[in-house]
Amino acid sequence: MTTTQRDHPSIIQADGEYLAAIATGRFYPGVLLFRSPDLTRWEQLPHPLEQVEMPESGIVLDPDLSYVDGVYHLLYGTALSASESGFADSPICHVRAPSPHGPWSPPVLLHAKGFHPSLYHESGRSYLLWSEWDHRPGRDSFGGTWAQEFYRGTRRLTGRAHLVRGGARGARLHRRAGWYYLVAGGIAVARSPHLTGPFHPDPHGALVAEGGPGCLVEGRAGEWWLTAWPEGGCALGSETVVRAVDWAGDGWPRVGDARPATGAAAPVPPGGARVPAEPGSTARADGRLPAEPELTAPADERPPAEPEPLTHTDDFDATELAFCWQSVRRPPDPGWLSLGERPGWLRLRADESPASRHRVSLLARHQHQDCEFTVLLDAQPTHFQQLAGLIHYTDHTRWHWLHLTHHEQLGRCLAVLTSDNGQLAAPADPLPWPNGPVWLRALLQHGELRFTASADGGSWTGIGPPLPVSRGFLGVCATDLTGARLVCDVDRMSLRPLSSPR
Repeated sequence: MTTTQRDHPSIIQADGEYLAAIATGRFYPGVLLFRSPDLTRWEQLPHPLEQVEMPESGIVLDPDLSYVDGVYHLLYGTALSASESGFADSPICHVRAPSPHGPWSPPVLLHAKGFHPSLYHESGRSYLLWSEWDHRPGRDSFGGTWAQEFYRGTRRLTGRAHLVRGGARGARLHRRAGWYYLVAGGIAVARSPHLTGPFHPDPHGALVAEGGPGCLVEGRAGEWWLTAWPEGGCALGSETVVRAVDWAGDGWPRVGDARPATGAAAPVPPGGARVPAEPGSTARADGRLPAEPELTAPADERPPAEPEPLTHTDDFDATELAFCWQSVRRPPDPGWLSLGERPGWLRLRADESPASRHRVSLLARHQHQDCEFTVLLDAQPTHFQQLAGLIHYTDHTRWHWLHLTHHEQLGRCLAVLTSDNGQLAAPADPLPWPNGPVWLRALLQHGELRFTASADGGSWTGIGPPLPVSRGFLGVCATDLTGARLVCDVDRMSLRPLSSPR
């Protein structure tokens, strides 16, 4: 689908174009939004959660994008505590907009009962589906798939929740030819003539052997597509491809030649019963809901989406930060990041270490499978607790960091720190380095990372041994535990893929 790592996208087709929402986990802005005319060329759009505060120690996950009656709806979950603790603490929130460009509404909390939220719209009514989390010891943590009516006018749940019999973790609901289909990650399919089931699994098994997000998308001409993981697995952890779907004569979806059609005639579902309107429901007597408040969309004069560039260089001459850069949990605000204090440079003011779950001055972008990432930066640390440099970052427990720092005997020097599941190590001795801007480079090939540095951008010196890497982000990080808030100025960051995308 794209040339870089994109984690479990929710994809829809609306108004003649495709839209994809992708969670960024612990990285701000929580959810990225893209549009495409053909599922191949993708353009990044403004962040839908730009005004939403990220949790200090949680992650954003499970976005679900939908479109109905001229309004775009986005659900997302937030995991605030580790599932190993028993509780999940996973609030599910809703935002909406009249256009994928916004403006997006403030979030509304729906509940915190579980994960994998999705909205299903039919005949003027909407339903929230989710996978319930059961924290009670000795029980399966999957408490079933549940559905409850969602009134779009007030953005509130109404009536009682219904157990979807035969549901599965992460299931999304689709309707075709009188049948309701549940598609879950894995990728398993089940169907029922009734919205709440019972759902019966496809007797042929999973749609694809590789598994994946399992999002079905109906195209402009009535064709269908499925999001899945690439054949042969994911080099970066959660890459996504789209595969064409055919509907066999027996009414089950098929992908490629994985499962031949049976040739049986598609059964006609019995009269499908929908979830009834509950006493006190805001639905009208005809089962439809009152119209939503009118929302005004901004004028969209953008040209058609262009392919995502394979090579990207940012000299930070613009007045606004490019969409491709992401920060850890907090937005890039003037309190720690500026494009104007030193014109033509990105200025970071150092805060906590990359091991922190709170105030980290880190700006990065997704890596390619094999790539070269180069940074030109300037910093003058005067204490060993001041560090600034190039980082490969997966999360607060897994990262590799080539940085400028201060050594009591050597003065300004280059050093490498790594964190492997929280275990800190220094795989190389500090190297004295002269004052002035420094070029830092990370070379990723075949699952290994090599650091090099240069004083002039032409002659390079290897720093430290090869380091193992998998999925992650490449960028800059600045730390200052002295309270002085070290300034780190970045003149350039450049990403160059070394191999073609799949």
